Amino acid sequence: MKQVLFYSLLFLAVACQNAGSNKAAADSDSEEKDGQRVSILKQEVMAAHDRVMPSMGQMRRQQKQLRQMAQTSPDSALYLEVAINLKKADDGMMEWMHNFKAPDEQDWSEEEKAQYLMEQKAKMIEIENLTFQNMYLADSILQSVNPAQPE
Repeated sequence: MKQVLFYSLLFLAVACQNAGSNKAAADSDSEEKDGQRVSILKQEVMAAHDRVMPSMGQMRRQQKQLRQMAQTSPDSALYLEVAINLKKADDGMMEWMHNFKAPDEQDWSEEEKAQYLMEQKAKMIEIENLTFQNMYLADSILQSVNPAQPE
């Protein structure tokens, strides 16, 4: 009877130890997956930023040209609307860059980092869409008013 009790307790102890190590391994896998998710989200956020950033100078030139044209054109409302939207995109980008916090430098859990980056990605995509839609409109307007002269 003592042997049965001894082996039962030994079996129970081994089973509990294995369950604990399996849970630790599962937790480790989960943390690794969360870390990968954060890394991918960060790359996506920065990719959106990197698509917009090179266009900032051109966007500002378009704003200036549209504002100048609005002073003498019967289509001034359209020109000003596009210029204002370009300014909103420019301001949005500057504000985003000023307020962005590198998640790796924060004392956040992986889940909090992922949530933050998803929010930042949504903001950057909104800025990206506003930027390129209005740059396209500005380009169309500027080309229609000042068509390229053939050489």
